[in-house]
Amino acid sequence: MIEPDLLSFHRLSPRRTGVLDLPLLGSAYQCWSDVWRETFAELEGRTELCSDDFTRQEEISALFHGYQCIALFFSRTVDLSNPIARDDSYFSVWPEATRQAACAHGSRVWVSSNITIHRDWRRPANCSLSRLICALIMERFLISDADVLVGTMRNDRRMNTVTYELGAKPLACDVIHHGVPVDLVAFYRAECVRTTLDPDTEALVQALRPRD
Repeated sequence: MIEPDLLSFHRLSPRRTGVLDLPLLGSAYQCWSDVWRETFAELEGRTELCSDDFTRQEEISALFHGYQCIALFFSRTVDLSNPIARDDSYFSVWPEATRQAACAHGSRVWVSSNITIHRDWRRPANCSLSRLICALIMERFLISDADVLVGTMRNDRRMNTVTYELGAKPLACDVIHHGVPVDLVAFYRAECVRTTLDPDTEALVQALRPRD
């Protein structure tokens, strides 16, 4: 059960961590490590997970319930007019046509990845954490200067459906990534509007969303 008064949302930078952020970053890392070790073991049969996938991120946005990190996502900005950015490993499953489509309203792209929800918090009785965290991703994008938010969304977990319900658009469907189908999605600043959620969840989004 989610207790709204215990929720807090933190934007963390592994590269510029202050002393006060270390416990938060440690809890976020534990959540990410637990979930993605299990995920890659399930999808690829591998158990090794390198910490630099976590530490090299520009920003890690983490949702806490009390002192426990229960969900998080990674964020960074790239300029897809630059060939170096276009060859980034994140876009290895993005066909050239989808990269071009992502830049329909500008080449500054906000990449959101590694959406993580702790296994113990995936089905709380009073809240959809997947909708809450995806709405927070969109709110984080909207205070950036990027032109478009992109995501690679697992279909077997219905994360593609969640993002469409919130106003994102498909660029390619059922692309195979890590052995499972994913949709490549975009949320354009110029033409997409985030859908308002049910009153209780929307109240949480408004209370938690970043404002600068």
